[in-house]
Amino acid sequence: MFVAASLLIFTYHSIFFILSSQEMNGYKEKFGGLRDGYYINGQCAIIMFDVTAHLTYKNAPTWHRDLYRVCENIPIVLCGNKMDVKNRQVKAKQVTSHRKNNLQCCEISAKSNYNFEMPFLYLARKFAGDVNLHLVGSLALAPPEVHIDLAPRKPFIPTLHIH
Repeated sequence: MFVAASLLIFTYHSIFFILSSQEMNGYKEKFGGLRDGYYINGQCAIIMFDVTAHLTYKNAPTWHRDLYRVCENIPIVLCGNKMDVKNRQVKAKQVTSHRKNNLQCCEISAKSNYNFEMPFLYLARKFAGDVNLHLVGSLALAPPEVHIDLAPRKPFIPTLHIH
């Protein structure tokens, strides 16, 4: 179930942030209960779904429920990835679970680096308690594999509400 881990370290005034991320697959296998062990002491979360695979969005409320059961009221961002792909299965009007659960939501593209920093910026601002916090340096991202033209697209979420 555990796929990868990475660290993002930065400072803000006198606050030293260490963001440790653990990427886990979205399937409930026979060892699904072990997932709770990764959630213990979690202080924030990013729930990802693939806009080209409806099942991944359908599972997002389950991930949220499990996170909430273990971590209670931590800041969580729901992210729809692959917004650069034209053949999306999860349409804008279908993305509603974040409203019921009071989650922040954004649309990203890992291949084009579009909005990739937004969930991290939101979480950093929540922890710092400063809505004016800005990322000065760029995240160490690979060069974009694709470039997207946003003009003809209507994003399903206007903007991440970062306060």
